[in-house]
Amino acid sequence: MRNRRLRELASNNNQGGLSDTELLHSQMSQGMHIEDADEEGMEVTDDFLKFLEQSEKHREQWKVKKKKLKCISGSISPSEEPLGDGGSREHPDTIRSREMQQLYGQASARIHAMETALQLSFDRFSTLHQPQYWPNIPINVIFS
Repeated sequence: MRNRRLRELASNNNQGGLSDTELLHSQMSQGMHIEDADEEGMEVTDDFLKFLEQSEKHREQWKVKKKKLKCISGSISPSEEPLGDGGSREHPDTIRSREMQQLYGQASARIHAMETALQLSFDRFSTLHQPQYWPNIPINVIFS
């Protein structure tokens, strides 16, 4: 019922009278192809719409943050680096140690050891039992 009302408001009101939230809810409803016939069998709750809205905000914030970091550092991604003698590149372990030191300070060695032990335990368990992987499908709702 609410989805139908938002769709009607979005289609009838071209002057921008909808608030941003109502417009986003309308776009989400249309993007998920929710039809009137399906509304009886499937209910889209406000919590789910809030989750999608928050996910979209986080995605946009992350894109902006990545662009800023790329501009500030002036670095290019490893795939864009020219292939050359490679003398100026740091070893991945050195980079990892530096990042751990920045994140955790004096406790970085202990935390790094705990992460390594956990990863090795997981790898050992996976090797012994060879679990079947469950298909993972991320929620990538794209609004146009």
